[in-house]
Amino acid sequence: MARKIICHVVGGLGNQLFMYAAARAMAWRDDAELVLETGLFRRDVVYHRELLLESFRGPRALRQVDFGRGLRRYWHRATFELGQQLPERWRTVIREGEPPRYQPELLVPRQGSVRMMGGWQSERYFDDYRSELLADLAFGVELSTATKQLAQEIEAEAEPVAVHLRAYRDVPNPNERRVLPRSYVEAACGRIRDEWPKAKLFLFADEPEHFRDVSKALGAHRWVTHNQVRGNAGAIEDLYLMSRCRHFVVANSSLSWWGAWLSQQRWGMAEQGSAGDRMIIAPASGIFNRDFVPAWWIAQSIGSNLV
Repeated sequence: MARKIICHVVGGLGNQLFMYAAARAMAWRDDAELVLETGLFRRDVVYHRELLLESFRGPRALRQVDFGRGLRRYWHRATFELGQQLPERWRTVIREGEPPRYQPELLVPRQGSVRMMGGWQSERYFDDYRSELLADLAFGVELSTATKQLAQEIEAEAEPVAVHLRAYRDVPNPNERRVLPRSYVEAACGRIRDEWPKAKLFLFADEPEHFRDVSKALGAHRWVTHNQVRGNAGAIEDLYLMSRCRHFVVANSSLSWWGAWLSQQRWGMAEQGSAGDRMIIAPASGIFNRDFVPAWWIAQSIGSNLV
């Protein structure tokens, strides 16, 4: 029986990409088949997220399973706890620990098939396959006319900057919203403009009205809002537009993280430890994994507490 890496996929687009990238790299390392377990989307009654990985050329060809249907759910439940207790080399369930961080000890070669469960929000889980992933994650969907036109506008700029502003209004519990303070955004944009005075800012926001006051302090900019009415499909097109930019102000969000990372498809792979003639700024705190910020980015203080 061929060995399998079974990746449990859940969450929004950015989270799905982290889970896929970590599992894809492990499958390549271990010469195993990669399978996507997608049953959690069927049970998502809060966010109503959908599998969006099929929008990329590599993932769309993979086999999918749902452990929550039929007799499979009983086998899944019975083997889940046992699979975590076996000796490391024989363990059949790899689960990310708390608090999330890069955990290389989880990546040791295994004797059989394994299930991967976790967020895996660190480039270090897959950086050894960076060039392969950049090709694997080529966009494979037909873009809207509005997105194609805006992509041309971005590509016509010498120094386009993607600025991601997230209000987390989709999170039902207000106490769980992790909005970065305006001081972080203003300082990051100022840092880029100090280096490139003619930089053009493209603002991506889930709630533009929430950030109107912030935008007034940023100088010349353009809002990117046409994809908001398109739900999950709009996230794909926003990600594509972000990836066409040269510089980035990343939010505490996996979506803009991937916009910056996938920009290497246009601008070329960054050397380890340096973005070269580009600037990618991400928050040094208020994030979900202490290894969230790659070595070739700039980790900037958020200046004050999350709001």
